[in-house]
Amino acid sequence: MYAWRRQQVPGKVQGTSGPHSGLGLEAYARATSPLRRYLDLVVHQQLRAAVTGGEVLDEAAILERLGAVTAVAGNLRQLERLSNRHWTLVYLMQRPGWRGHGILLEQRRSLGVVVIPELALELEVHLSKELPLDSDLPLLLGSVDLPRLSAHFRVEE
Repeated sequence: MYAWRRQQVPGKVQGTSGPHSGLGLEAYARATSPLRRYLDLVVHQQLRAAVTGGEVLDEAAILERLGAVTAVAGNLRQLERLSNRHWTLVYLMQRPGWRGHGILLEQRRSLGVVVIPELALELEVHLSKELPLDSDLPLLLGSVDLPRLSAHFRVEE
């Protein structure tokens, strides 16, 4: 799943409906909770207007809203990721000697990319030998560097 996720292409947002090649549909729209993302709110508003006979926004108005959101969306995603990482590291700082398990997602020579499901934390650890992917690794927290937003774990042998 990790390798598959790394190969995924971000979704495309545009001002008009278009076909979905994978589903074979002439028109396709995707929306989640309108409380989560502004563009989902716009989709919900457009659907409501179309169903109730109201006035739908034209392509220019949608593109204007899309442009405004796109200008800040990347920064907001990065802010959320950094905030989540910060508070995860604060949690770990309050638990010196924390022990848990990680799953090996990728290995490059002596470095392994590991996810700690309990913490939803992805990081690199030093590996002393080649291991199969999906190995369950017992981890011990070594240190936390909060200003650099990093944590260092070692694999317990």
